[in-house]
Amino acid sequence: MKTRNISIAVIIVCLAGIAALLLYQHHQAGAMKTIKDVELMDMSYVPGTITAELCIQLPDRSQWLPVAELQFGEEKIPNSSMSLKFAKSADILERDRRCYVLGFDVSDVTLSAPNPTLSLLYLEAEREGGLMTPEGVKATQLELAKTQPDLQFSVFHESHESSVGGGGGGGGGIVIENLPEGMSEEEAYRLIFEASVMRVPSDWSTTIVLGN
Repeated sequence: MKTRNISIAVIIVCLAGIAALLLYQHHQAGAMKTIKDVELMDMSYVPGTITAELCIQLPDRSQWLPVAELQFGEEKIPNSSMSLKFAKSADILERDRRCYVLGFDVSDVTLSAPNPTLSLLYLEAEREGGLMTPEGVKATQLELAKTQPDLQFSVFHESHESSVGGGGGGGGGIVIENLPEGMSEEEAYRLIFEASVMRVPSDWSTTIVLGN
């Protein structure tokens, strides 16, 4: 009987540990609904371009891409270029903190006071590899069904051999299987592409002091 009581106690402790772990993971996932952990590592200016290097704590290890803007008074300028630092490192996709170099075209902006504000607007990444993978198509269909259950689509891919003339590297596209009444194909394609992308907002910003 004593042995049985000990076994039951061990099971209870294990279950409590699993519950605590799940609660912690849920808390961590919830904490990443807004991107806050961002660090401005470097800032440079050459005529016509401002470049900023941001290191960002990511929600997970998906291939996230940052979207940011510089605001000069009432004028807002989105980043026109983006590159991932250390992109050729073998373990780059295993890191949950990555650094990006963003470029802003300021050739038409008068660089005067007040100093601009740099804001990270959001991160985005394709779901499960996006519409080029079966997993991404399935994930997109499930996401789309939450708001547009009557909009149904599939994706086809042509191999190199089956493409016209056997050249051109193949191709593919989206096929609308069912279009809700009153919805245009243009709107349907827009909704499908939006559903294929995950987006996490950010409320991070900082004031940039431009040199003389």
